[in-house]
Amino acid sequence: MQANSSLTYGHLQAAARSAQRALLTAERSQKLDLAIHLLTNLQQTLVICGPQGIGKTTLLHQLIENQGDSWHICLIQATAASSFETIAYELSRFLHLSGSGVGFDLSALRAFCNKQTVVLIVDDADALLPGLIGELATFAEALPGFRLVLAMDDEALQDKRNADRALDDSHIIELPALSQQQCKAYLQNLSVQPGTKLSYSAIDDARVEMLFRATQGIPGKLLAELPKFSGDDGQKPRKIGLWLGVLTVCVLSAFGLYRLSVDEVAAPDSVVLPEALTQSEPTSTEIAQPEPTEPPATPEIATPSAVTENPAPPAVAETIAPVVVASPNPAAVAPKDEPDDATAAVAVALPAQPDTPAVVDARPSPKPSSARHTIGNGNDIDWILSQPANNITLQIMVLSSKDSVKRFIKQHQDYADNIKSYAIGKDGNEKYVVIYGSFQTADEAMKRQSTMPDDFKRGLEKRFKFVQREARR
Repeated sequence: MQANSSLTYGHLQAAARSAQRALLTAERSQKLDLAIHLLTNLQQTLVICGPQGIGKTTLLHQLIENQGDSWHICLIQATAASSFETIAYELSRFLHLSGSGVGFDLSALRAFCNKQTVVLIVDDADALLPGLIGELATFAEALPGFRLVLAMDDEALQDKRNADRALDDSHIIELPALSQQQCKAYLQNLSVQPGTKLSYSAIDDARVEMLFRATQGIPGKLLAELPKFSGDDGQKPRKIGLWLGVLTVCVLSAFGLYRLSVDEVAAPDSVVLPEALTQSEPTSTEIAQPEPTEPPATPEIATPSAVTENPAPPAVAETIAPVVVASPNPAAVAPKDEPDDATAAVAVALPAQPDTPAVVDARPSPKPSSARHTIGNGNDIDWILSQPANNITLQIMVLSSKDSVKRFIKQHQDYADNIKSYAIGKDGNEKYVVIYGSFQTADEAMKRQSTMPDDFKRGLEKRFKFVQREARR
């Protein structure tokens, strides 16, 4: 099997790089090559599994990109409402087969598969109803050029194996989580993608280790943590710079206020400056020598003393003092006693309120949620949950409405006591699984099934622990 060089990091062209392609490490490239090899040479169903967010959908899109030119690959997103008819209709419409607008033409699909390879990929296959995977696998094996690929989580695969025995013969490819070194390479690849806010220089070993512990190497969780990871690198310097700027403004404003207060206090002392004027006057008198009687200009010096006797500073000091005394206003202390009276009045009124919590305790019991499961005789959910987890039951069929379940029970009144049902799927789109009996062993269930009508003989053995898990949902 030749290695596909376009799947490795070294051969990725810069123009075609993306966050999805960055997931394809060397190990994942080998998994993709293995999937292509199995689909080319074998006809069994292929299952791609792994935890949620591991990159199953990314691997499927890469498979479509690599083999889309040589294969006809139809990707379908499974839901709880998916059925064999809806999937077949989507496949026919994708292949542009005749009559695809009305129904499904098996002969046209068989003739198409004899000439070309058709790959049906069902993503989120864990949402399919029990038994549907077996129908699709049997259908795929009947057509020579038809391949079926299913993608689901690990836990769902274990549950589906017990309900659909067809998965026992399928090939399973499990996608591993990334190692710490692969996480670092993955983040470095993402940092060079266009439009990514992640800086290459911000990816250090300490941060990679922190992210690896938080995400366990699952790429989907890494992508979810990237906004926090990329935001810390640029926001911290900005916050520090902002606080420094605010601190600088506060210091400058405080210093300015201090200078203004100092100038206001020093302003009254500047009134003494007229002494300079008195010193300049003798020069003028010395020049005016013809008048010897006027040198006694000293009486004018008394005017500064008179000015200093009634300066503004004492008045300023007097005006400041009342402001200081007014701050501890005794009147402001008096209102403190009034709230105490108000709180006392409220405290007296509070004992009348304990009657209201009794209404809160009278909440309706959560019976409406289980009411939709009560279809047969008694409460089917309580009966199902009370059975031993390792006991075996027969899953008869899956019906689309409660009325269908009631009609089925009415048709088989002799077995009605042991016929139970429970709902699966979301509200408004429920399906009802019909089961029969509780047996300690599978042999006991099969012996009982052999004596029952044909409607019961098509049932599948299923352990109650899986039934109880589905019923709790």
